[in-house]
Amino acid sequence: MRTQRQLILLAVLINVLGGAATAVAAAEPASTSATNPSSPSGIIAIARGTPQRQAAEQALRTLADHPLAHSSGRYAGRILAVDRDDALRRATIGYGFEMYVIDPGPLLAGDGIDASLRHTGVWRFVVLLDDSAVGLITVAKLQGRWQMVEVGAAALAADIADVITSYEASQPPPRMRFVRSEQGHADFVEVMPPAVSGSPAEPGYVPLLSARSLAATGAGATQQNGLAAVKRAAMSEQDILPVLRESVRRGMVDPRFDHPGAAP
Repeated sequence: MRTQRQLILLAVLINVLGGAATAVAAAEPASTSATNPSSPSGIIAIARGTPQRQAAEQALRTLADHPLAHSSGRYAGRILAVDRDDALRRATIGYGFEMYVIDPGPLLAGDGIDASLRHTGVWRFVVLLDDSAVGLITVAKLQGRWQMVEVGAAALAADIADVITSYEASQPPPRMRFVRSEQGHADFVEVMPPAVSGSPAEPGYVPLLSARSLAATGAGATQQNGLAAVKRAAMSEQDILPVLRESVRRGMVDPRFDHPGAAP
């Protein structure tokens, strides 16, 4: 949960960048259905030269040039995991990804996770400082141009970077996608292994910090489709669906219901 000071600071950041303090939900709508898993649009990748990445890079340069925007010491470590006002001058933009959300309607009606995914048109980029993830810059298309709408989530950025590093060593590396259940207050990295004998392999889901309770409740993490041993094991859809559906039901019945460790 953001503090009042963090919310005030976020408004300052967005105003510095020339945008309005507009909620992410105001982003220009994308298609209502998820892209085909074979499409690279939602895959966690460097995404060089895209307008989304260019917007994130411009936002980072602006943050670095405005000490008030990134803490002036008093807010150090609260928005991005930096301890010096000049640290962001050395920072770079790393991996980027579109946020995919799980539509609770199809999920509760019996569909699987992949069939329930919707893409949002909102992109997040990992901010790297000395090869460490220190936060996320979120961009959305507002009034015809891509611009920053949020900055922060240092813990989530580090968690995502840890999963990416774990799986990059696999040969060939799997494709990965960021998946969020807003009603279930749970984030995952969907891991899509290479096809086996020409047949698509079943995806696995690596629980992030916000989904730890689901991972502990599920039938157990299982290694997917012959992937080499990695630090962050993926759960099968069969393992995670029952507890995810129950978490979504609770979140929909009582909007005050919250989950420990939920990340922004």
